[in-house]
Amino acid sequence: MSINRITGLASGIDTESMIKDLMKLEKSKIDNTERDKILYEWEQEAYRDVTKSIQAFQSEYFDLLNPETNFRSKSAFSEYTESVQVAGEDVSYVSVQGQAGIQNYNHTIGSITQLATKDKWTSDSVGIGNLSGDDFNLLSLPSSLEFSLTIDGNTESISIADTSGVADKDDLVALIDAEIQSEFGADYAGIVGADATEDAIYFRLNGSEITIMETSGNENDLSWLGFESGDSSTDYSDKSLFGLLGITNSELETMSINDVSLTDLGITQGSTISELTTAINSSSDVNVSFYYNSTSDSFSLTANDYGSANEIEMSADL
Repeated sequence: MSINRITGLASGIDTESMIKDLMKLEKSKIDNTERDKILYEWEQEAYRDVTKSIQAFQSEYFDLLNPETNFRSKSAFSEYTESVQVAGEDVSYVSVQGQAGIQNYNHTIGSITQLATKDKWTSDSVGIGNLSGDDFNLLSLPSSLEFSLTIDGNTESISIADTSGVADKDDLVALIDAEIQSEFGADYAGIVGADATEDAIYFRLNGSEITIMETSGNENDLSWLGFESGDSSTDYSDKSLFGLLGITNSELETMSINDVSLTDLGITQGSTISELTTAINSSSDVNVSFYYNSTSDSFSLTANDYGSANEIEMSADL
């Protein structure tokens, strides 16, 4: 039997291209299989690398035969220094320590019995917020007294028509106190007092500003009481330390705060409370906040930082 073939050359059909095209589909399957094989090999290699890393980590840090690096052993943490820091500084309020046999690796502070406070120093009442008068002479006491008193913006006239019953400074205080209560109310009882050592009186109401003024035709009355018209309980800020507290330069040399002498801060007996406040508060060596509290009539010092290193040391009270 004879077979007749029609070649592409005779028929005009490109049989070679047709065969290649027909084989492309089969070749693409082979290519996909080859690509999947390569991907699986890469994946297998990646898994193998991860497994090796885990095994190395476990061998390094969880192997009981290597206690120096075993996270579960005491010796692993003995190489470290433990501390608690606040604002980048080591503190002693809370401590941590690596121990063997710790069961719970997450720790919290369960309770705080007392919060830390900044060290503070407060003086006794110093009396500089008083509206104080100079000495008077009872032998020259006027037959009547009149002046005006302003308390926190409220002004009333204080008038004593008859002073004949005044035998001492306490009697005078009692008459003025009764008149103040009559004009301002019973809540203002006791704001006038007598100086313990001199024949002088003063006015004081914690946290309030008191101003005394003369009334027309009674200028001499206020002068006899030892006051000048316009004197105020807030005038202390511009008065000298010597005038307010009787502090001398020699006494200032013995006064220090946190080992810094007040004289080293430029304070003299002629310095005012305002100048004293500025000098102390601007000194980084003293490192405290200083102020006068008119409500309690006392000086206060507060450490600028926490901790025993910032405890206030006073050589003498103001």
